[in-house]
Amino acid sequence: MKNTETLLYTLDQTIEDFIGGTRALAFTLDGGHLVNVRNDGPLEMWRLPGAEPFEKPQIDITQPPPLPSDVLFDTGSAELKAGSDEVLDEFAADLYAALPEAKITFIGHTDSRGDAASNLALSLGRATAVMEWFRGWAADNETDGWELDVDGKGDTELKVEDFDSEGNFREEAGRLNRKVEIEIE
Repeated sequence: MKNTETLLYTLDQTIEDFIGGTRALAFTLDGGHLVNVRNDGPLEMWRLPGAEPFEKPQIDITQPPPLPSDVLFDTGSAELKAGSDEVLDEFAADLYAALPEAKITFIGHTDSRGDAASNLALSLGRATAVMEWFRGWAADNETDGWELDVDGKGDTELKVEDFDSEGNFREEAGRLNRKVEIEIE
């Protein structure tokens, strides 16, 4: 059998020196970048000789990513966790810098565990907690250009099915469904 692979690059260091503490090592599809994920958390991306640099992605703040509920809330709770202030503070500052005047609706979602009425109440509670946090942030920063509102969807708009065909809850799927979305007009 003939080998059809092509050697793209040879590392100068020994592999042990390079990947010490590495959990994952991969090349991008174009072969121009090496991605290294270390055990202590950092992700490193190395541009290899001759490769084009990555362009900085353009982020549209009018379509912000959802805030994951697991970062903000304990399971089954609508009370913000102690560490959520720093996540929300950075997000609010970026949002205000981009949109000092806007109508912002916070939309809560849950996974599909629990009954529909409880999930709807939990989603509304979480959306309200985030909205109240933003209202306090706006007052503390003397901003008044935001109109804030809430909505709750409960488990009616799942991103992915969070139970498998045998009726077992899939935690990773549930985590994707638990979120507070931000809609900006």
